[in-house]
Amino acid sequence: MQKKQADKRVFACINSTKIYTSDNGENDANNLVIGVLQRYRNRYILNAEELINALVKQKYTVKFLNFDVGCSLPTTAKLLEDVDVLISSHGNGIGDAIFMAPKTSVLSIDSRFYTEPWFTYVHTASGRRFYNFECVSSDCQVADI
Repeated sequence: MQKKQADKRVFACINSTKIYTSDNGENDANNLVIGVLQRYRNRYILNAEELINALVKQKYTVKFLNFDVGCSLPTTAKLLEDVDVLISSHGNGIGDAIFMAPKTSVLSIDSRFYTEPWFTYVHTASGRRFYNFECVSSDCQVADI
């Protein structure tokens, strides 16, 4: 029974992941893979679609991730292994970036009226660059549900 539930989690996580590339086929192995981690309850990226379109227009490969479906740790690690830059709202999803390679970057969008430095310490100690974008405008803040 437990294996069956684990298999469902693996496939739900993989099936919810979408890869976006430019239509003209100019994306290649030398281009950065940018992961956009979206949450759907609290702290989600309000303009995720615009963000993805802008990145694809610049010829980046975008991996659109949704871990709210209940990803297992091995699946999460597999999905993040080729991500060069992870963009996510501040929260537990940022912690998943520990599965990214050293010398990669994490961009945390903090729209909660406060900031916590905990993730900064973990990622910089692991050899990743960590940037915190603190949104102070009500235009980009999402209320708790």
